[in-house]
Amino acid sequence: MSASSASWATTMVIFVAAVSMPLWGALSDRVGRKPVLLCGCGANLVLGYPAFLIMGHSAVSAVAAQLVLGVVEAAYLAVIVTVYCELFPLRVRLSGVNLGHNLAEMVAGGTAPYVATWLIAKSGIATAPYWWLLGTALIYLFAVLTIKETDGKPLPISG
Repeated sequence: MSASSASWATTMVIFVAAVSMPLWGALSDRVGRKPVLLCGCGANLVLGYPAFLIMGHSAVSAVAAQLVLGVVEAAYLAVIVTVYCELFPLRVRLSGVNLGHNLAEMVAGGTAPYVATWLIAKSGIATAPYWWLLGTALIYLFAVLTIKETDGKPLPISG
């Protein structure tokens, strides 16, 4: 795929993910945030490897796989900030949310392209980045299983 095509495909995936985020948010308002996060984690675990497998077949299959993974990521992104806010008391909420989120993004998200490239180079297997996705999804699953569901409880806004 050319750089231009890849850029347009990424733009389309981001657009579709952004459009789906309010739907995931609305679902989390009905069923709770934890089930939506578990759904996203489960989808990464179940759909991740097949998505990586079909990416190499054609440009269309690569975009389709990216769309699937993008909508799964949107489920997480739609509710995670609310979950973060619910984890911290008001007096440390801003620091806790920002420190936790940014450290996690720096370690897992910021290094992901480099780790994916390294995994492919070392293994010679195009689907090797799935192992990074699998590892992070398992950590994510453990973290989500340890949080309390706060559905229907108001977020404390005073101290």
